[in-house]
Amino acid sequence: MFQKINVIEIFRNHLGTLKSNKTDKAHIPDIILFLLIPFLISSILIFYNHLLTKELANIIATSFSVFAGLLLNLLLLVFDLADKEENKKNERITSVLKQLYSNIAFCILISVIIVFSLFSLFLDITYDWYIQGLSWLVYYLLLVFMLTLIMVIKRIDKMLSIKFK
Repeated sequence: MFQKINVIEIFRNHLGTLKSNKTDKAHIPDIILFLLIPFLISSILIFYNHLLTKELANIIATSFSVFAGLLLNLLLLVFDLADKEENKKNERITSVLKQLYSNIAFCILISVIIVFSLFSLFLDITYDWYIQGLSWLVYYLLLVFMLTLIMVIKRIDKMLSIKFK
């Protein structure tokens, strides 16, 4: 019933990029960096009562709406690069493009989740546990997004450096 909106595969593909290229197994430093550190930082922010305000939520929602649009364009650019014959022949470029595509799709999904999550802050729900949970979720996703975006930038740089050699 929900197959057309099932995004589990996007999460799986992204997590698949956190594997070691040599062993094809989960790369523990990547898991710590991309999942555990954002969890800890978000938890510390909530522990010290740094909660989202409506002003901050508005700024974040606006920023991530713009990011989602820009990343959709980047996703199409990567798709176009992957479709070129010369790139199909080079396994290294193909591998980087697949990982890049997965990471960008994940960033777009995270952007959409953040924006929709922030909309609920404007419903004037005043339960402390709700504001704390929402703040934690947004902080966590924001940190995951930023780290993944840095990884996307690095992979684009890697791909271009391969291309320019």
